[in-house]
Amino acid sequence: MSYPTKYTRQYDYVAYQNANPNRPLPATSIHADLNAVALSTVETADFLKKSLRSDGALMNGSVGVDQLDPDLLAAGMAPAYAWATGTQYAVAEAVIANNGLYRCAVAHTSGVFAADLAAGKWVFITAVSAGPQGPRGAQGPQGPQGNQGAPGPQGVQGPQGIPGIQGAQGTAGVLGSYMQTETGAVSSPLIRRLNNTLFASEFGAVGDDTTNDYAALQAFINAVASSGKEGRFDSGKKYFVSGADLTITNGAGNNGFTLIGYGAQLRTDPTQFRVGLRITRPTYFGFRVEEARITLIEGLSFNAFQDANAQWGIDATGVINLVLRNLTFTSGADGGTAPNVNYAAIRLQQTNTTDGDTGCFWIEVENCRFKGGGTGMPNAIRMEGAINAVSITKNNFANVDTPIRFVGADTSVDTAAGATVGNGIKILDNSFEGIIEGIKFNGRTTGTNKTRIVGLIIQNNRIESVNALGAFFQYSGLNLDSETPPILGPNYLSSGDWGRYILNTNALTIDVRDELVKKVTIDPVSLAANSSATIGTVTVFPAAVGDQVRIELGVDTGLLVTGYVSAANTVTIRLTNPTSGAVDLPSTNFFVRVRPHY
Repeated sequence: MSYPTKYTRQYDYVAYQNANPNRPLPATSIHADLNAVALSTVETADFLKKSLRSDGALMNGSVGVDQLDPDLLAAGMAPAYAWATGTQYAVAEAVIANNGLYRCAVAHTSGVFAADLAAGKWVFITAVSAGPQGPRGAQGPQGPQGNQGAPGPQGVQGPQGIPGIQGAQGTAGVLGSYMQTETGAVSSPLIRRLNNTLFASEFGAVGDDTTNDYAALQAFINAVASSGKEGRFDSGKKYFVSGADLTITNGAGNNGFTLIGYGAQLRTDPTQFRVGLRITRPTYFGFRVEEARITLIEGLSFNAFQDANAQWGIDATGVINLVLRNLTFTSGADGGTAPNVNYAAIRLQQTNTTDGDTGCFWIEVENCRFKGGGTGMPNAIRMEGAINAVSITKNNFANVDTPIRFVGADTSVDTAAGATVGNGIKILDNSFEGIIEGIKFNGRTTGTNKTRIVGLIIQNNRIESVNALGAFFQYSGLNLDSETPPILGPNYLSSGDWGRYILNTNALTIDVRDELVKKVTIDPVSLAANSSATIGTVTVFPAAVGDQVRIELGVDTGLLVTGYVSAANTVTIRLTNPTSGAVDLPSTNFFVRVRPHY
């Protein structure tokens, strides 16, 4: 059937209405438009019935060989028969010859296969194993011999016997295995060659949580980084690594790479100082560093990476364009003495402590989970030196001593590069539970080149159960105001945690966007016209003299209500009557909002 009729509006109703504002729309034109809509709808429904079933799936039998892309047929999905001489072959036809799968590159009539192959008329696809030969059919019975005639005329020849039944054809040979061309690859099922993906098992990784898979996984990672192919840890596998650290160069040249591990787990040897994955910056030649492509590590679980002798889950040095997404980090039972500044699930650091240009640039840590063991996890994300343009969003930190720590590249040397912490850091929409120090700085606080932070935004985070040993935002590790003060809040704190929200012993400038909210019910005295009176106080913790106060009335009365922090944790409320008559306000709810001043 032809394509459905496209609906076209029949009449300009806007022009008609503008010309005739008091008259109804013309019924005849509306009727014609509705008929056109109905016709297009019916034809569209009939058209869809030709290709879709009622459950939304394609109609049975609607896809056949004619609908397949020619590249799929050329890749071996079309039937492949044994090569034969004297046969006309078309381009992309497939044959089996000499235990190999070949595709026709030049249309021709076959002669000698070896000669045709040497002439470039065939392209080798892959080796295949020949299927078993089918059984030979039984020979049919011989017909009876005719009677011999009397002397004279020759007797009639007896009828010919019925031919025997032809034997069944043997089953086609199963396409065999193949081997990736990258160093370290092992034989794997042919079906995987249809995609541009490398699997850890293709390099011999076992993933039984016992076998040391270091050599196989390192070969796998090297192949991913150099080939540009996507790398996948096999789902459901538990890889154990011992003896050395898995090391990745951040792409070959300016190339990035992708490692996917959904359903897979990586565990390091708890008896050794091991790192789950080391990522280092490559040597760049002939292009700008900012042209480095994205490196993505996604969906991998790092289990018990951080026990008494462990170091880092991911240790990234001088990397560029790194995305860490949907990762899980679970430390062992012994995470160290809290709050321990050593070890972290993720460490980002600059390569050279005297060269800030060797820092990390454009880093994303998103939707990751960090869970401490029996004694917690010392650090979840630790950033050392020049760490620029970092986005830490939608992560969950549970039972972690210090989820996010900023450290100077070298606090013992009075250099600008050694004292740098971070530039352009966003910490948004995360969840902090059972922590000691949420975000803390350990920078250089003395000398000429003191550590500073530029462009830090901390907003929309949920914070619960801050340990009494610390505070969520510890700004005392710096000794210079940033060029742009950190923006803190609004964040969402559980009850009782405001007293452990900010620790700022150096009194550095912070742009705090959070509000402390309290409701109080007061029955104020009657106010004469153009008069003011103090009507009460309310306790708001922790409020300090100089904090901003905003008070809202539960009803609209025409009165003005103001407030101020008159003493620590105490807000005084005043009411003003600007009208020309006395007002006696009944018992009313007052909503007190205090914005801390840091």
